[in-house]
Amino acid sequence: MKKSLLNHNKIIEKLKVKREKILALTPEQALDAIINDNEAAPLIHSFCEDDLHLLIHEIGIQDALPIIAMASSKQLTYILDIESWNKDRFDFNAALNWLKVFKTAAPKRLVNWFFKEEPEEKKDLLNFILNRFISIGIRDKNMDPSDFDDDFFTFDDTFYIKIKSLYEQKDEQAEKFIKNFLQDIANYDYYLLQNLLFTSSAVISSEIEEELFRIKNIRLAEKGFVPYYEAVGIYQPLTYEIFKKKEKKIFFKQTETKLTDLPKIFFKHTKQKDLFATAVNLIKNPDIISGIYYEFASLCNQIISADKKIIKNKKELNQFIEKARGYLNISLEASYKKENPTRKTKDEFCADIIQKYMLADIFRFGYQPVLSLKRKAEKFVKESFFKKNKFSLSFLDEKLAGVCGGLLLDKPLFFDNYKNGSLYKNFASQKEIQNAEKKLNKAIIADIFLKKLDIQTDEIKKTSFATFINYKNILLTFWVKKEKLLTPLTKEELIKFLNTIFEKNNNKTNQIKKSAKQDFLSEVILKAFKTKADISIGLAEILKELFDELEEEYKYIENFKLLDARYIKLFLITAQ
Repeated sequence: MKKSLLNHNKIIEKLKVKREKILALTPEQALDAIINDNEAAPLIHSFCEDDLHLLIHEIGIQDALPIIAMASSKQLTYILDIESWNKDRFDFNAALNWLKVFKTAAPKRLVNWFFKEEPEEKKDLLNFILNRFISIGIRDKNMDPSDFDDDFFTFDDTFYIKIKSLYEQKDEQAEKFIKNFLQDIANYDYYLLQNLLFTSSAVISSEIEEELFRIKNIRLAEKGFVPYYEAVGIYQPLTYEIFKKKEKKIFFKQTETKLTDLPKIFFKHTKQKDLFATAVNLIKNPDIISGIYYEFASLCNQIISADKKIIKNKKELNQFIEKARGYLNISLEASYKKENPTRKTKDEFCADIIQKYMLADIFRFGYQPVLSLKRKAEKFVKESFFKKNKFSLSFLDEKLAGVCGGLLLDKPLFFDNYKNGSLYKNFASQKEIQNAEKKLNKAIIADIFLKKLDIQTDEIKKTSFATFINYKNILLTFWVKKEKLLTPLTKEELIKFLNTIFEKNNNKTNQIKKSAKQDFLSEVILKAFKTKADISIGLAEILKELFDELEEEYKYIENFKLLDARYIKLFLITAQ
C-alpha cells in the first residue's frame, strides 16, 4: 500500500514538473511539447482547468484541437461553463461554437461525452440546447410526407425535425452541425434519439436554464467564479474597524498531491518583491501556504467574475493578478500604519494579517480608500464650475482630467500617464492613492476659485475654440480682461499684455515681473478672497504652477508680434 502511494506521488510530481515547464514555453513550443510527450493524455488531464483553458486560447483553438480531443470530461465541462454564460443567461451561439470545436477535435467523442461521461449532468444541457434549436413533428398514418415543409428532415419517416436559427438569417454551418450530431446519436442508439426528441420538446426552457445556471455556479464556485451578483461583493468596501472584527480564517490540513491541482497564477506571484509576496514567503507552514494559494486564486477569479470578463490569454489574466496584489498591498500598508507595531517587522506583521483574515476581506479594506476617492471625484464633478458651464472633463487640463477620469470609472484606475507603459493602471500602493488625492484636491481648489470669481462663459462657448477651453486659459484671459463676462482676446490685446508683464532677466530670457504678479493678486485673486490670509496653500501652489508654465511658454520669444494665434494655448484669442 505504501509502495503504491509512493509510486502515485512520484507520477504526480513528474507531471507537475512537466506542466511547469510547458507553462513557461511559448504557445507553439507548449503545443509541440504536449503532443510529442509519451504520456500526453495523462499530462493534459493533470492540468488545472483554469490553466488548460488559458493554454488553449494562447495556442489558438484550431491549433489546440489535439489537446481538446484528449481533455478530460471535467476540463471540457469547465470550458463550456466559462464560455457559454453571460451573467445569468445562457449564450446558445457560444455554446454551439464550442460544441462544434469539441466535435471537430474528436468526431466520435461528443456523443460519448453527453451519454457516457457523466450523462446525468449532461442530460438537462442537451435537452435545453435541442429545445432551442429543433422543432419536432410526428407523421401519423394518414399524413403525407409532403405535409411537412422543405425545412423538415427525417431519419425514419416518423419523426420530422426542423432546425431553428438563432437569428433571422439561416446559419448553414450550425444547421449542418446539429443535423450531423443528431445523425451521430441515431447511429449510436436510435431509441435514445427518439426519447431525446420527445423529452427536449417537452421541457420548460426557463426552468432548465435556471437549474443549469445553479449547477454551473456550484461547479465554478470552488474556483471563486461565483455569480456576478455575488462576485461584485468584492468591491463592497470595509473600514478598518469593521475589517478587524471580521471572523478569523481556519486552515485545514491539505494532502501533498492537492497542490498540483492549483492554477499557476499564484506561484508566479510569489516571486514578486511587493509587500504581500514577501509577507507570504515568511509563512513556512505548508497547510497554511496551500490554503493561501487556493484563496488567492479564488480571489482573482472572483474579481474576474465581478468585472464580467472571460480570460483568454496571460496578459489579461496578469491584469487581474496585479489588481488583486495591488489592493492587498494597499490594505497591508494601511494596516501596518494604523497599528504601528514595535515588536514585529513590517513583513512579519503583514504575514500575521494574511494568516488571520480572509484575502477577500483584506482586498475590500484596500479598496475602501480608492472608492472614497471615487465618490469624492463624483461629488466634485457634479457640483463643478465646468459641469455647470457644460464643458467637458478636459477643462481640467490633461493631467488633472486624467486623474479625475480614472477615478470616475466604474472600477477606478490610477492615471499613470505611460510611466509604466499604459495610460491607466490599477492602484497598487498608498503612495498612488495619495498622489491621486493630491491632484483631485488641486482640481477642486481651482474649481472653487473659478466659482468665487463668478466668470460668465456664455460668449466664449459660442466660439470655435470652445473645446480647447480649460481652467488655465480661463484664468489668464480673465486676468487680461478683468471682466466677468469673458470674451476672447484680440491678438493686439494679448501682445500689449505680454509686453506689460514680461521683462528680460540676466540670461536675456523673458520672466514675469513681480509687479505683474502683484497685479494678478490684487486684480484677480483678491476679487475672490477678502484677504491674503483666505488664500489656501493649495491655491498658492496652483498659481505658482500657472506662472511657471506661462513663463516657460514665452521665455524665448523675442518679439510677441510674431506670435501665431493658432498655437496660443494659455489664452483665449480670436483667430486672425
